[in-house]
Amino acid sequence: MLKTGIIKQCFREMEKSPNSRYKMGAVIFKGSRILSSGFNEFRASKILPQHKRFIHTLHAEQAALVNARTNWTNFKNCSILVMRTNMSGNLSLAYPCKYCKSSLQHIGIKWVYFSDRKGQIVKEKLC
Repeated sequence: MLKTGIIKQCFREMEKSPNSRYKMGAVIFKGSRILSSGFNEFRASKILPQHKRFIHTLHAEQAALVNARTNWTNFKNCSILVMRTNMSGNLSLAYPCKYCKSSLQHIGIKWVYFSDRKGQIVKEKLC
């Protein structure tokens, strides 16, 4: 079960998103401890090109990695929550794209929690 603080942090990240069509937030955590978070935005980053579709965008999952104040090796066996709201403000599908999924697998994130089209949080094993 996800802790309330992790879900609240994800909502705070979504609120920061400049995207007008949908807003996404991501929180990397271990147990109840939040390690990093981010939101979808337009900016360049040092994420490897094979893990990005567009050079000047940053998905919420990637932003959480870039914003980390720790070495990515510390994320091994951690989890990530990814949520998305649509233009109506309702939770929508936030399953990581193939580029984000490969990034998360590459660094050893074990579980991904994401909002689905029904507004539920779903858990899936990555590694």
